[in-house]
Amino acid sequence: MSFVKENKIVMIRLPPYSPELNPIEQYWKNNKNYLATKLYFDKKGLVGEVKKTLRKDILVPDISDY
Repeated sequence: MSFVKENKIVMIRLPPYSPELNPIEQYWKNNKNYLATKLYFDKKGLVGEVKKTLRKDILVPDISDY
């Protein structure tokens, strides 16, 4: 806590349930929407596509406004 005070960091408390304010929730939402548009024939194909989506920079939310 002393680091916070020394650097004059302002802590902002989020409401208990606010997924729209949590960047990781937006990231998973983007990944789910992307994966929903693909066609999978087996579990191996789905797992492969999930691994690819986790590497796509375009699915990372813009958090500059947070």
